[in-house]
Amino acid sequence: MISAVAPVDHGTGRLPLDSAELGLVGLALLVVILVVTLLARPKGRPPIPVVRRDAGVGVRRPDEDYRHVPGELASAAPRVVVVVQPVKYPEGSPARRAVERTLSEQGWPPPRWVETSEEDPGVGQARRAAEGDPEVVMVLGGDGTVRAVGAGLAGTGVPMGLLPGGTGNLFARQLKMELGDVAAATRDVLGGKDKRVDVGRVRIDGGEEKVFLVMAGLGFDAEMMAGAPAAIKDRVGPLAYVVSGLRRLKGRSIPVSISVDGEPPVGSRVRMAVVGNCGTLIGGIVLIPDAEVDDGHLDVLTLSPNGLLDWLRVGINLLLRRRREDQQISERRVQEVVMRCDEPQQAQMDGDVIGEVRELRMRVDPGVLVIRVPGGRVPRRAERLADALRGR
Repeated sequence: MISAVAPVDHGTGRLPLDSAELGLVGLALLVVILVVTLLARPKGRPPIPVVRRDAGVGVRRPDEDYRHVPGELASAAPRVVVVVQPVKYPEGSPARRAVERTLSEQGWPPPRWVETSEEDPGVGQARRAAEGDPEVVMVLGGDGTVRAVGAGLAGTGVPMGLLPGGTGNLFARQLKMELGDVAAATRDVLGGKDKRVDVGRVRIDGGEEKVFLVMAGLGFDAEMMAGAPAAIKDRVGPLAYVVSGLRRLKGRSIPVSISVDGEPPVGSRVRMAVVGNCGTLIGGIVLIPDAEVDDGHLDVLTLSPNGLLDWLRVGINLLLRRRREDQQISERRVQEVVMRCDEPQQAQMDGDVIGEVRELRMRVDPGVLVIRVPGGRVPRRAERLADALRGR
């Protein structure tokens, strides 16, 4: 706790902070962002229907029960494919045994295990699994594996079930899926219903189009993720991102031009630019409160603080929804967006660093991914904030 306020340098108008005080202020900033995010409430936004108008296309009806009843013919039993990251979850691992045991207890047949590889992190495996028309394709792995399997299943109508096994588990957090308990997550998938959600599609520097499920962007968030090596994440979990973020709060802004929905590009200097299909960051911090995974839009957020105290003000104004009062905050709902940089900048997708890029060309693909979730619904903003407040 800081018991005294540092004197103001009247020559510069700035607070002379030493390195220790700087760290405390940075940590206080993150706490303020988290607390105010949890208390922020929507203003006048109409509720979004749980089921999209096209939800019946390629999605099983919510009243249909596909759990296997013991004694039925084996040929009538539902089929399950599990796409798994084999380095973290090798054959015979406790997580794999938990999945098999839970399926057996619930009266389902044994799953077919399909492993990812360095050459293919899950896209091809998911597409081949979908060709067999399984009842559900589960994914056991981190955010990168979830994103790859989602990309492979998008447009097939075959549902994806999440067995979260990563550090951030960003997409699973959006959906209020069970974290840290593979058996419980398996039961949620087996007893769940199907729901259509959107995906984001991004073309990086003119290359092949890829899929993201949560967020893609450049600047501070990507630098923070790049500064948290896998070895440290494995040891301390999401805390690695907090430490990395504190070290980068005073980084420089970057010049970027942004064009939305075919409008002429607008140039500016930003510290961070993210495009969200969902709005929750690592650690449960809700960055874009209005972003919903099934609203048919992407949400573009740019932040342009010039220093540490600007970060504090921007964070408070953003999370208190006083965005129009702060010129360093810009947020828009869009169908398409193009970001271009004069110099290569660090970028990320769904919490994974993708390296330095010059251009990100993104668009929303509404309702193309089917997910298996409890009750066949996805949580709304108020539910996510309440869960984060309870530390879930």
